[in-house]
Amino acid sequence: MKKNLSIELKHLETFCRVAELKSFSKAGQQLFLTQPTVSGHILSLEKSLSLRLFDRSGREVRLTKAGKIFLQYASRMLRLKQELMNALYEFSQGIHGELSIG
Repeated sequence: MKKNLSIELKHLETFCRVAELKSFSKAGQQLFLTQPTVSGHILSLEKSLSLRLFDRSGREVRLTKAGKIFLQYASRMLRLKQELMNALYEFSQGIHGELSIG
């Protein structure tokens, strides 16, 4: 795995939705993406990490052990992104408060 890897937030969103729904096609429908695009996002993540995140054998996709670990952090990152966006929105609307991260 590369030390300085770049991960796109949209790929994290796709990963989390596939993990939640256990389906590439259902995730694509909810995210308004084609199934090949969803597959591409997941393959890009797996290639960057040099790890398989999903077990694709059978009808339902399942997280691998690495995928379960990745899901914990990906979910946190997406929650933090949403908190950041909310804080910036409030700031832009003149609602000021403290933002604590951590």
